[in-house]
Amino acid sequence: MLTRIKIIIVSLLILLGLHGYAQNEEKEALPSLKGKKVLIVYGGWKGHKPKEYVDKIVPLLEAQGAKITLSDSLGVYTQEKVMKETDLIIQSWTMDKISKEQAKALTTAVKNGTGFAGCHGGMADAFRNDVEYQYMVGGQWVAHPGNKRDYQVNITAKNDPVVKGLKDFSVSTEQYYMHVDPNVKVLATTTFSGEHNSWIKGAVMPVAWKKYYGNGRVFYLSIGHAPEDFDVEPALKILMRGFQWAGGSKYNASKNLVEPIYATSYGEWENLIDKDLSKWDIFMGAPHTKTDIEGYEKFDDVTKGTPIGLNKDPKNVFSVINENDEEVLKITGEIYAGLVTKKEYENYHLKWEFKWGDKKWAPRLNHKRNSGVLYHSIGDYTDFWNVWMTCLECEVQETDCGDFITLGNVRAECPAEKIEKKYHFKPGADPVHLAWAKGFETGRCFKPGNPEKPHGEWNTMEILCIGKKNIHVLNGEVVMVVLNPIANISGEWQSMEKGKIQLQSEAAEVYYKNIKIKSITQFPDKYKNDAGLE
Repeated sequence: MLTRIKIIIVSLLILLGLHGYAQNEEKEALPSLKGKKVLIVYGGWKGHKPKEYVDKIVPLLEAQGAKITLSDSLGVYTQEKVMKETDLIIQSWTMDKISKEQAKALTTAVKNGTGFAGCHGGMADAFRNDVEYQYMVGGQWVAHPGNKRDYQVNITAKNDPVVKGLKDFSVSTEQYYMHVDPNVKVLATTTFSGEHNSWIKGAVMPVAWKKYYGNGRVFYLSIGHAPEDFDVEPALKILMRGFQWAGGSKYNASKNLVEPIYATSYGEWENLIDKDLSKWDIFMGAPHTKTDIEGYEKFDDVTKGTPIGLNKDPKNVFSVINENDEEVLKITGEIYAGLVTKKEYENYHLKWEFKWGDKKWAPRLNHKRNSGVLYHSIGDYTDFWNVWMTCLECEVQETDCGDFITLGNVRAECPAEKIEKKYHFKPGADPVHLAWAKGFETGRCFKPGNPEKPHGEWNTMEILCIGKKNIHVLNGEVVMVVLNPIANISGEWQSMEKGKIQLQSEAAEVYYKNIKIKSITQFPDKYKNDAGLE
């Protein structure tokens, strides 16, 4: 009995210790503002309603136990005692000028460990005359095309405590176009439509970031043209959590958040298409019985027929045409075939655009239009259906673009959940083992949702491969993750981490353009986070 009591007591102590440890971990991740001295400095251009902004955030900060000091004068920055005692400075002061003495006192305090945080122009369009201030902030506003407008905010650093648990959301305010330090840690982004300035269409711009300046934590959010912007709950949560994070400077060691986006480990984009298709070979499969062709045997089942062979294209299935002054690859689809790179590739980012044509051919006249980009292709040209190599397929098929399919004697894993007898990719889910073999349910994993554009419009797709990890992207959305692929070639299993790339001709007219590739050593943060690969 005594022994059992001892065990229970020890267990309780362990649980209490673990609970305390968990609390400490949470505290370190997102420190409390309780008891922290917060200096709020407001003023400058009245169009951003600095006083109303202060009135909105002060009760929220006080509810967290913060001790607030308000100042409507930049002179407070030169008050040595105040600055030394302050844990966090929140500034809302758009434009205007700051004196050299005030700027030096502010930047010195932050460099020594005082946190600095704010939003919109009150932080990133203040003191345009002071470049050291801009260096500290990490960015500067330069434009808001279209002024107030509706736009989407995308959460990128999904596991960071400032944005953890939040989903993408919409806001109606000024969409800030900014000059940004490439070494800030980006928490959320927005993409410009080009509606008002066509030359920035597709530009991805940080909305929220954090960084260090010396020992001081710096947090910024570009939302906040008016206090009402923070009636949008996710925007308010990011702002308040950002304050918490920045308020922990003096109580937590600084960390290196730099992830250099211009590092030489990233290769230059290589264009894979020219008018002569000089970087590709063609392997032509068996023609169908209904194919209008002479001199070659035809087959009802083309998957078992004799292929026409290597670098023979009697029907001009693959050609490069000019469309709006762009080189466009036209694939008629009339015969099953593969356009195959002459080189093998590994650790790369492949990107292309495609759109569907109108024609379909036998034997798929009554099926969805289909093509496919086959990667890590190895083995013989005739390994699968006498026309394609052993490979991993990123499906290009109407409503199914981005699905993953194993072709040949291949096994792989995808994080997925089962919905109505089909596996659908789900970031962070347990990996499902896939193969078209005994003991496996299926060799295919479906993407969630359908971000494909309507028939006739250009879609953008991407494949990113590093080692045993692969990501499929459709129109900016991560739709698939493929892990640990292996293939059996000549009786031996081998890891699939490199190979040739094949573009399928599969009984449907399709057009490809801007096919380009570059080497990479790490996944972009947004894709890595969306893929659940952190």
